Amino acid sequence: ILSPDHFHRSRSPFAVTRRDFDTPLGRVATDRAAVRQLLNNPLVSESGLFSHEHGVRALLPFIVHYLPKTPIVAIAIRGNSRPADWDSLTKTLAPLLTPETLLVQSTDFSHYLTPAQARRMDQETLRVLSGGDPRQVLSLNEPDHLDSRGCQYLQLLLQRRIFGAGPTVIAN
Repeated sequence: ILSPDHFHRSRSPFAVTRRDFDTPLGRVATDRAAVRQLLNNPLVSESGLFSHEHGVRALLPFIVHYLPKTPIVAIAIRGNSRPADWDSLTKTLAPLLTPETLLVQSTDFSHYLTPAQARRMDQETLRVLSGGDPRQVLSLNEPDHLDSRGCQYLQLLLQRRIFGAGPTVIAN
């Protein structure tokens, strides 16, 4: 799960945890071996921020329900991380992804705008997504377009490189 670090609690560009997560529907295990691999990257640190990170916690009951017994890796991305940081994480994360991996991005799009402004920002974001070029994410602003350019960049890049996939918009 790629999530923004909503409360700016990470001391590094990327945060992970080895702890499992308890939900009302049961426990979600963390893939500790994958977390150990990620911690080899000096830009990744272990953090307790996930106890209050809704970008991850809101998804956990769905994982328990639809993907029971599936271990996860939660990654919080600090808002001031940069493209070079994202590229570094890509190199560390890519070997951990398999055809059985579901890469989930927990990102909200336009924030704190009037409906008309949000429609305009969403159209700009959809244009970037339809191009499929991760570097175009750099043209978007946080939080007007989305709350984590890093999450979106990683999702586009990893989907293309690892899975040969591109975005499909189902609804807006």
